[in-house]
Amino acid sequence: MNNKQIIELQKQKIASHFSDSQALLDYMMETLGNFYYRYLETTKDQDLQTIELGPKRWGAQSSESNSMEVLKIKNPSVRPHLIEAAKSLGAQGGLNVQYTLGIEPLELNSEKGEIIIFAKIDWSNTPTNMSKTSEEKTLRFKYSSLGEFRKGFALKLEEACEIFL
Repeated sequence: MNNKQIIELQKQKIASHFSDSQALLDYMMETLGNFYYRYLETTKDQDLQTIELGPKRWGAQSSESNSMEVLKIKNPSVRPHLIEAAKSLGAQGGLNVQYTLGIEPLELNSEKGEIIIFAKIDWSNTPTNMSKTSEEKTLRFKYSSLGEFRKGFALKLEEACEIFL
């Protein structure tokens, strides 16, 4: 068997495995779970599971109230606001930040699809008056083959999760 035949055989195996939308959805949920561990777990919330966040939207949410953990975020569009909130609430201990990562599949099948990927940091429950209370990143991921889906989905999740760094 030459390389071209081996590659074709692999493509057929992948296509048969993802022949229905449920297999694609299962793969997405498993991949999301790996990102929760890396980006959403906090001192309060561990072992996160995918839940329905809204109509046709799935993902996970966690929260952090430990200011030292919250301030590990280096994102320049978020960090100054978190520092401001932590300073104004230092003695009160009221800083609470919620992290969200999720997907909204618009079309999902083995030939093509479109998925909205969203990540959000929200400190609006913090009892202080601030000019900015959240930061969100939303990406649209379109694919036209299973190979593109398998390669691109995790890369787009990684891009969305840059907000948490």
